[in-house]
Amino acid sequence: MRNLAALSFILGLGAFSYSFADNPPSASTASAQSTPASSATTAAGATATAPPASDNKKTLADAALVAQVHRLRSAGYKPKVKDGVTIWCKQQTALGSRLTQVEMCGSPEQVEQSIQDSKDAVETAQRRVTEHQSN
Repeated sequence: MRNLAALSFILGLGAFSYSFADNPPSASTASAQSTPASSATTAAGATATAPPASDNKKTLADAALVAQVHRLRSAGYKPKVKDGVTIWCKQQTALGSRLTQVEMCGSPEQVEQSIQDSKDAVETAQRRVTEHQSN
C-alpha cells in the first residue's frame, strides 16, 4: 500500500511540475530559427548582437554567486534574511549534548572561511597522526 501511495505521489508531482513548464515554441518560430541566413547577414548580426563586456562581467559574477550558493547549500547552510541582509545559517548539535541545537550564522564570506578552517584543521590532525605513526 505504501508503494502505491508513493508511486501516485511521484506521478502527481510529475504532472504538477509539467503544468508549470514553459510552452514549446510555435511551428512558425521554430521554422524561422532553422532557416539559414546569408553570410553577410550573419556577420553583421553577430557584431550587432555581441554582448557588451559589462554583460560578460555580470555573467561571471552571477556564475560565481551560483557556485557560492551551491557550496553553502551542500555544506548544509540555508539562507535567511535578517535586517535586509542575507545570512547563511546551519543547525548544529551542541557539543556534549544530543538534544540541544545551536544555530550558526554568518555572511557568505564568514561561512566559507569557517568551512575552510575546518578542512584545514582536519588535514592538520590527519597529518599529525600519520607523522606520529611513522616515527
